[in-house]
Amino acid sequence: MMKNALNQCGLASQQELICPVTGLRILSRPEWTQQRVSDTLLANFYVIGNFIIYSCPQGLADVNGVQRSLALNEEVARSVSGYNGQYIQIEDYAALDGLSQAARRYATDAMTNRSRILALIFCNLSPLFSIAVKIGSRFNTPGKPIHVTGHYRSALKLALELGETFTHAPEAFVFGHRVCIDAPMPTLSPIEVLSNESWTIRTPTFSNKFVIIDGCILHSTAEGHIEPEHIPLLENNRRSCQAALPAGSGIEYIIVNASQINRGHRQARIAFFYRGDQVGRGRG
Repeated sequence: MMKNALNQCGLASQQELICPVTGLRILSRPEWTQQRVSDTLLANFYVIGNFIIYSCPQGLADVNGVQRSLALNEEVARSVSGYNGQYIQIEDYAALDGLSQAARRYATDAMTNRSRILALIFCNLSPLFSIAVKIGSRFNTPGKPIHVTGHYRSALKLALELGETFTHAPEAFVFGHRVCIDAPMPTLSPIEVLSNESWTIRTPTFSNKFVIIDGCILHSTAEGHIEPEHIPLLENNRRSCQAALPAGSGIEYIIVNASQINRGHRQARIAFFYRGDQVGRGRG
């Protein structure tokens, strides 16, 4: 991961994680990931969009490991607000080597009896385990909705449909709205977004915000009338973005959201796009 950087003004840059399927913010803490809950099992938890808990255990699960993992799951749930404190749980078993029948029964019973969980979604199951989950869901006494999907991408899409009431707030998304990368996503691979308030330009007639995506993409969101006097400000901020990256790396691509740019000054608009293109080609 990129380290938090200091720009020339001494302001710390902020690093965020973003879900590549939805554009939702991802919350991760060191005490939630790579936690050894038994001799053969590691627990990993992420909070996506403040209403989805994503669990991706690694290794071989026994009852003891599942009990400790569920205890950690409960701690993670305290960081989830959602609607009326409820959330959707995704269980991704892509890295799970095995799960004993007793452990599976214990986990399913415990999660279906948690009132805050609106629905359970399983993904990346083996064919045999997929059948077991589907059969077990028929005997789900609390009536908790249990779904089985293919990969992470389909699980997140289903979670969005089930939790539609959670996704109206723009602040849930890093870019203020849903963003989807049209690529296969077998499991979660968060995208890093680095931002710094000093990289933002605000004038009475024009504004622009820069962020760095995955250490190589400069994303610009511009609004208003761009004038010649704004070009030096933009160039200075581009250099600050480049300086925030680790040695040996650089900006390879530039994405400009110009949907909110008004006509403004023609030569300034040309300079805005042309000079940005040169930064991308020259890698800083």
